[in-house]
Amino acid sequence: MDYIKEAKRYYEIALKELKEASENGKIELAVNGCDKGWLSTVLATNALFIKKGEPEEKLPETHRGRRYLLTKYGTKELRTVFYKARDVLHIDGFYDRLIDYKVISETMEDIKEYIDKIEKS
Repeated sequence: MDYIKEAKRYYEIALKELKEASENGKIELAVNGCDKGWLSTVLATNALFIKKGEPEEKLPETHRGRRYLLTKYGTKELRTVFYKARDVLHIDGFYDRLIDYKVISETMEDIKEYIDKIEKS
């Protein structure tokens, strides 16, 4: 799988759903957009691990496992974005349905940079 390509694809879908949700007020779209934004982060993180030599079949299946490998392979900056995306998009946006479009928008900008940095690494 091309994890960066998939990360970018889900990132764009997330942006579209979040924009539409902010315009029409449909919380379901915002929740789905947050979920896809988080997925784009996870996919980019998997790309980082593969670039660092982890075999695809050994990629972590849990967020705890990703945190462990991100501590091993990621910079402080990458870890900060990962944790922010997890908290804002995955926990607040998806699970708790707490939608703050300003914070989500800032987080999505950070994720775009996250994906780009991993792609260029």
